[in-house]
Amino acid sequence: MVCKFLNFFKKNILITGASDGIGKEVAKTYFRHGANLLLIGKNREKMNLVKRSLIRSKKFSQKIENYIFDLSEKNESKYFKLTQKIRRDFPTLDGLVHNAGILGKISPLINQTIRSWNKVLQVNLNSVFIITKFLLPCLLNSKNGSLLFTTSNVVKDGKKNWSPYSVSKSAIEGLMKTLYQEYQDSSLRINCINPGAIRTKMRLQAYPSESRKDDLKTPGEIMSIYLYLMSDKSIGISGRVFSFDRKSQCFKPK
Repeated sequence: MVCKFLNFFKKNILITGASDGIGKEVAKTYFRHGANLLLIGKNREKMNLVKRSLIRSKKFSQKIENYIFDLSEKNESKYFKLTQKIRRDFPTLDGLVHNAGILGKISPLINQTIRSWNKVLQVNLNSVFIITKFLLPCLLNSKNGSLLFTTSNVVKDGKKNWSPYSVSKSAIEGLMKTLYQEYQDSSLRINCINPGAIRTKMRLQAYPSESRKDDLKTPGEIMSIYLYLMSDKSIGISGRVFSFDRKSQCFKPK
């Protein structure tokens, strides 16, 4: 899965949660390979910093558009307005990376609040459904589009005190498999990435004591799978979950 010399020139790629962590690194990586970027994030200041940093590194005549939007928003009309603007700006989408997510309250189910539960499901699942629904026509306009969802290790075995997050990620894998069946006769590739334990702010929130462990990978160390699944090298690969395998030190599909 060596993708050092891939050319994403003229590819239009949308990334959610692009202001921090994995999403920010994905944006930098795709931009370095020539892509036009559409970035969704809620923090205007952070998003502007990302955009300015990318502009300074620009090597090609690329476009960067920031869309400031809070994915905890529940109003469907606001999503419609957002996606209508995206569709006007970029009628064709070659890639969509659903990276944004929140952990929520780490607590036994009996202590979970409905408000906290709903917020996690809104950001991690409902917003993914709505944005995908409204932007599928743009993805299908692409000759070889790629739709990437983000899942987690918690899907396999569950996770004590993580019920909202675990449920949201299990549902994401179900959504991916359903969409794969619905569009398997099209050119659109639909897959999940399970990045595993990565040194991010969310990981620090979940495991404060291991925040400086040397064996935690950085976002930059896992970009090969994001490059591969967004590139034409992965044409024909769809309906799979790619998870990091510690033994082989690479991503494997299931």
